Amino acid sequence: MRIRYEFIMWYQQLIKFIPGKLGCFSRNLLLPYKNGDNVLIWDGTHIDSPAKLIIGNNVSINRGCVINAAGKITIASNVLIGPGVVIYSQNHVHNDSDININEQGYITAPVIINKNVWIGSRAIILPGVTIGANSIIGAGSVITQNIADNSIYAGNPAKLIVNWSTNLFLFLFLFISFFIENYVLTFCLMSLILTIQVFFNKDLNFRIISCFLLIYFCIPFLNISSYRGNINYETILLYCLSNVLVLIVLFCFSKFKTTNIKFIYVKNNVNVY
Repeated sequence: MRIRYEFIMWYQQLIKFIPGKLGCFSRNLLLPYKNGDNVLIWDGTHIDSPAKLIIGNNVSINRGCVINAAGKITIASNVLIGPGVVIYSQNHVHNDSDININEQGYITAPVIINKNVWIGSRAIILPGVTIGANSIIGAGSVITQNIADNSIYAGNPAKLIVNWSTNLFLFLFLFISFFIENYVLTFCLMSLILTIQVFFNKDLNFRIISCFLLIYFCIPFLNISSYRGNINYETILLYCLSNVLVLIVLFCFSKFKTTNIKFIYVKNNVNVY
């Protein structure tokens, strides 16, 4: 077994340092990962368990990356991975403090990177993580949790910077508030949108924001019997201005809100890699 592993290490070492497009072609041909069209794995990238690596079309993995696919890694199409990125689907078991960590074996969890993702230089992706489509991971970030679609994450541990779906929804809220004068109709439409967001949005923090907005939106409706839906223009203007103020606060909050860290091992609350 050791002789076979030694041979594999020498074989990969020779292949991974072939430069240029010739090296990319050689790796696609000689390493056992599954790849689509126009896959460029540049020189210096080390891949453990390449047979468990699946790559889509138009993917570029820059120089000096480390990919451990022991637990299976799937990279969808149109993904850019910067130099020095580390992606691990395997971790050491460390449940028993009476046994040396190097004697406890390994645990694996798949990593999924969805389409149209850009991962910045020297980011670290830990086991069990799924990165949503159309997302960006900042350089040097450590990803310990799932990333929602259309998001920008950065930091150690990575935190949400922008969620494009959130901003689009806030614009929709503002648009409807300004242009629909019938309060009952506005209430019905916004209640439907907010309820959908509360129950189905993948971003927990945005679900909390939607819940807050739903409560905020329902409060004036409780007094609708006092004017039977006949709202004058001063009331409409005041209501729209209040919406704008709430939107400004929530927009700022959405840019700086933090997220919880998900640990692989609850007992020790740490991640090794």
